[in-house]
Amino acid sequence: MTTTALAVAAIVALAAQPAGEYRADRSARDVSLGYSVSPTDLTVAQRIVVTLRVTAPAGWSIAWPAVGEKLGRATVVSTTDARDGLTHTRTITLEPYLPGDDTIPSLSVSVSPRDPQAAASPVTLSTEPVKLTIRALLPDDPAQSLELPQLRGEREPAGSKPVPVAAIIGGAVALLGAGVAGAVIATRRKPVAVDHAALALAAIDAVAAAPAPTSGAARNAALDELGAAARRFLQARGVAGAVGAATPDLAPMLARVPHVAAVADRLTALLTAIDAARFDPRRASEAPGPLAAQLAAVLRTLVPAPADAVGRGAA
Repeated sequence: MTTTALAVAAIVALAAQPAGEYRADRSARDVSLGYSVSPTDLTVAQRIVVTLRVTAPAGWSIAWPAVGEKLGRATVVSTTDARDGLTHTRTITLEPYLPGDDTIPSLSVSVSPRDPQAAASPVTLSTEPVKLTIRALLPDDPAQSLELPQLRGEREPAGSKPVPVAAIIGGAVALLGAGVAGAVIATRRKPVAVDHAALALAAIDAVAAAPAPTSGAARNAALDELGAAARRFLQARGVAGAVGAATPDLAPMLARVPHVAAVADRLTALLTAIDAARFDPRRASEAPGPLAAQLAAVLRTLVPAPADAVGRGAA
């Protein structure tokens, strides 16, 4: 098995979706507020869902918290409202771009009777700040080694401290299935050099080859992985800062790298299409496979020939 194939198998087998969910409830008089943030421990390829659920008497109005383009450092990508009887729900979807610690600030919801002559006074309920841990998918430095398990049943040397394996999450993992996990027995770890561009391309190929997702969650995870894998590939091929960059910010970065500039427009158009398929309700039925195939074809034009790779060193 080649180093790249071993790396892909090991990462897929050991990948795990960081989780964690914050929930809290507040109430005052006849008004209650349910609040949740999920997940609170995540990677840059995931989205954060903030939910505010208010139950109030009939005839009362709700003033939701004013939210701009960001909550903490995460970008607000959508806000939706729903109602079920006396319960009103606001859902805010956030997109993190940079790894690190972040905080969803306190949010306040005010509820008041619509009738100005009503004797009841307004009620304001506030949430606590919620801390987030946002992790990178892979090390930013493509030259970093990745600790991989040796495929033998040998015991771990006493006192050894293996470096945790960074997970490729999202569509590739969801679509490959949990059965792959049994293929690798993680016992003793040895560092090997990893071709991050090849790993990213393998993740995109996995999405392209997989059947169309049967659920919205799996489809969204696949689209998230496409965007994240493309950025990992580009960073490994010399586009500094590609990991974590928003699509509009990525376009000028591509144009500044000579061997990437020739396909900058095609890449930008594809990444824009992936974003639209992910967040535009009008494109909710669009399958990620064809987009993944087009993306892989363009990125393969940036893979050096063997002689070039030997001469300059693997990216």
